[in-house]
Amino acid sequence: MTPPAAPPPSGVSLEGVNDGPAMAVLAALLDRSVVRIAEAAADARRYDREAIRAASDVWDNNLFPLFRAAHSAHAHKRERRALAALEWMAGISERRRRWMREQAAVAGYDIGPLLPSAGPYVPGRDYRGHVMAPLPQAVTGRRVAELLPDYDLSAAEVSHLRVERAGRELTAQLQLAVPRKFAVEESEAADPALLNVALDRVTEAAFDLSDTRGAVLDPRSDGIAVSVGANGRLRAEAAEYWCDDRSWHRSAAGRRADAVLLRHVMWEIRTVRYPGKADRVPVRRGRRGPRTSALPAHRIASDHGAATPRRPRHGRLDGRPRRLPHRASRRGPAPTGPPGRAR
Repeated sequence: MTPPAAPPPSGVSLEGVNDGPAMAVLAALLDRSVVRIAEAAADARRYDREAIRAASDVWDNNLFPLFRAAHSAHAHKRERRALAALEWMAGISERRRRWMREQAAVAGYDIGPLLPSAGPYVPGRDYRGHVMAPLPQAVTGRRVAELLPDYDLSAAEVSHLRVERAGRELTAQLQLAVPRKFAVEESEAADPALLNVALDRVTEAAFDLSDTRGAVLDPRSDGIAVSVGANGRLRAEAAEYWCDDRSWHRSAAGRRADAVLLRHVMWEIRTVRYPGKADRVPVRRGRRGPRTSALPAHRIASDHGAATPRRPRHGRLDGRPRRLPHRASRRGPAPTGPPGRAR
């Protein structure tokens, strides 16, 4: 991809950073955010609070990477850092990736070739060592089916509902307190599980304050329908959901995510097969968090958990090679190719 030949649109300033496509796109996204905030607040009759929040929230964790890339002394390093910043920015959610694509297009760029395809969700751990619930995801039939074994939507209670104007459209935010179907510790039972649903381009909204118990999520080919109580209903063209539950790691979905995370950690740890990389692999023996049923005695976690480093077999913790016996030095050089199948 090359920068567009036409002059950039109003509000997009690429002067001094147009040394590579990724750096130019990253700078254009920042400029587009400023313009978008001004547009969303220009007319009180069409004030778009959500657009302002979304445009500013992008840069909470991405402003420093942008300036780090822009201030790189060498063009190749600047481009590499800008690409990494774009990938990090797009990885937070499907909504964020869509926003980047739309705003880059307004600025005259096709961001598609710069971003890897959206990969499968890889969970992370919180400060307690527990696997975390996914970030906002689109409401689909498969994901609703995954919710039902863990949460009783038929007994859910509405704790918050907001419908507001977003430019020329309507958006809605629904929060449900949902009973868990899985066992939790007594100390965790006091914190309710909350299911949040954000609806875009709402086409119908009806709600009865006297009837707030029970909810049904019904994804359809033309959008999403949410039923609340006997007569309440919300219809929208798109919706996302996320769980706010400190005990989510104990749910069936949480246990599956824990297994996925362990698998990815093992893939990373496997690179110790190359002696030259052994001291760079983030191997840790966790001390906190629940233990998996497969490994009741130990938990192997990445740098995200509390840890004590393990010394490589043929290296030092500071990265310098340890002196080996003369017999070991005659075994030949270490392999340099990518990891193959485990022998």
